[in-house]
Amino acid sequence: MNWKIVVIGGVVFAVVFFISTILGVPLFHAGILAPIYKAHAQFWRPGFLDPNEGNLLPRALGTGLVRGLVLAGVYDWLRAYLKGPGWLRGVKYGALLWVFGAMVILLWTVMFNLPDVLFFYWMLESLFEELLAGAALGLVAQKLAPAEKTVGAHAVA
Repeated sequence: MNWKIVVIGGVVFAVVFFISTILGVPLFHAGILAPIYKAHAQFWRPGFLDPNEGNLLPRALGTGLVRGLVLAGVYDWLRAYLKGPGWLRGVKYGALLWVFGAMVILLWTVMFNLPDVLFFYWMLESLFEELLAGAALGLVAQKLAPAEKTVGAHAVA
């Protein structure tokens, strides 16, 4: 495992993911989904609907950083199986992360009595977040430790 990719790539992944999440707030969370969030206020942590009630930023940054480091380590392990330049390998990895995340969100539709449109927009938003963060991770990993070879017939198209 390349620890430079884990640490630097993980931080880059977390930062790009966080920024893309912030960019989605006006459209999704403060826009389309705001009435749904308010109608189901009992589901959200204090501070989610009103930043004056509590500060979720430390929690969001901490969990995002841990997630970024772990996912960068997994990417370093899997990137030899992905074809293309670094950014494209990262996009493919982001797509893979999105598929697994979308499957979890689909399970949430069974467990939580919330409107289905909420889950749909979470899946849509996460697609862009994972693809952008994956591309950034792929670029950084390629700069830190070029991986030009793919693993024979096991390479992902």
